[in-house]
This record gives sequence, C-alpha cells and structure tokens, in this order.
Amino acid sequence: MTCIVEPQCECGRVIAKFKQGSIIKVSDLYIDDQSKFEGENHVFVISHDCDITAEWDKEPDIEVLKVQILNEGEQDSNLIYGKSPREIDLPVSINGIQKYLKLSQLTKTKISKQYNQNIIADDSLMIEDKGVLLLRSWLSSRYKRHSFPESLADRLSKLQGKIEQRCKSQTKAKGIIALFINVDPSEEELEEGIPYDIDIAIVYESDIEAASANAQALKLDIEKCLEQIETQHPDSIMGKVSIRSDSEFTFKDMRSYVEWRFEHLSFRGETVGATVE
Repeated sequence: MTCIVEPQCECGRVIAKFKQGSIIKVSDLYIDDQSKFEGENHVFVISHDCDITAEWDKEPDIEVLKVQILNEGEQDSNLIYGKSPREIDLPVSINGIQKYLKLSQLTKTKISKQYNQNIIADDSLMIEDKGVLLLRSWLSSRYKRHSFPESLADRLSKLQGKIEQRCKSQTKAKGIIALFINVDPSEEELEEGIPYDIDIAIVYESDIEAASANAQALKLDIEKCLEQIETQHPDSIMGKVSIRSDSEFTFKDMRSYVEWRFEHLSFRGETVGATVE
C-alpha cells in the first residue's frame, strides 16, 4: 500500500503536506476557495507533484476535482477501471475500510496555491500502487484518446463489440494490459471499396500465468472477426494481429501505435504493465 498523503519536501521548493491523489477537507481551504465547493466536504488533488511543489509565483494554482466517497456496493462496476474518460470510481482504503472515490474530470477546479499550501491532507486515505497508476492513466486518458475517421469507426464497430463482449469476463481478460492499433491512413476518410490497413498489438503481463493464453485466445477471436468483416464487407479493413509481452512491447512500438482504449482490459492483473503509461 502507498500512502498518498506523504508530504513533499524538496530543497528550494514549496513544502506541501499533500500530493496528487490526496483528499483535502473543503473546510480547511482558503475562504475564497471554499465558496467554489458549496455543499461539498472534500476535494481531490490532481495536480502533478512537481507542480504542487513549484513556487506559487511559477505555478499559482492547484487543480482539484469534486469527490464523493462511496461505500462498498455503491460503486459502478463499469467505472472502476476507468472505462469512461470522464468518470471513475477509484478504489481506495479509508481508515482500513474499502471505499471508492467517485470522480469526474468535468468538475476540475483551480484553487490558490499561495493561500492553501499549508493545508494538511486527510491521512486516513490510502491508495494501492496499482490504484495510483490507474488514476494517472485515467487523468491522461481524456487527452490521449484515439480518434478514428468516422468511416473507420463504423467499420470497426463490430470488432470493437466482439472485444468488449469477450473481455467482460475477468477470467478471459486476466493479464491483458491493453490493445494498441496502427492505422493507415490514420486520419483520412476513405470511400467504400478502399480498405483501411490496421495492425493490432495485444499486450499482456509476462508475470501472469494465464496472460499469454488469454492474449492468444483474444488474437484468434479478432482474426476470426476480421475474416467475417472481409467476407461481409469486402475491401473495408485489411488487418493483422500480434501479441506481445510487456517486456517485448518497446518505446519504439508505442510511438508507432496508439492505445485502443478498452479500459476494462487494463489493470486486471497483479501488477500494472509499464506500457500503459
């Protein structure tokens, strides 16, 4: 477990008693900032640690989200793994009890660093290391989402549905980190009869026993679906699929592909693959 409220202390920088992933009581905020959160009890810090500790005249604001604390059973299972780039029910521990933080990127608000830098975070909150990576991936997902041409999105809809259907099963998705896709052409709208060339990479966790087999089974499903699409809609998609372990998928690969976000595939295993970041 990682205590997300450990104070930051860097020579020549702001000494902050909170960091990214901390929750802060609204009643502890500077009075002018309290007025932004009427009816709220806590805010959730999302600014990067380096921005939090930077001198306030260089980084004058701290970004926070409104937060609702949910008990076990109140969470939306579809939001736990960041399926929506806008909302997440983030698993946490508060006073040793399993809870969930309901967060929405649509509630992002700035508070003054100058008048809030001495606030102490609520130290009852704990987030596992995997949860911290999930949080950071979710925060960035709003800006890293793939954007397909409409004609390609239509052609991929059947395949996407097939993948989502298979991976609703945690057993079948276990150990799969993410899918990455390379599209040619990547932005052009193509007319019917002119195919898109796609290359899909399934990345799995090498330390998970069932991961390689699950990745191989998913690969076969995708290949079968691509064959069906080609039969029903000739010259719409030409595709190939490969599987890679997290140790094989390189930084060079990441520059060639974009993540095809199926968040309910990610963070299923014991560890979180580095390629997701």
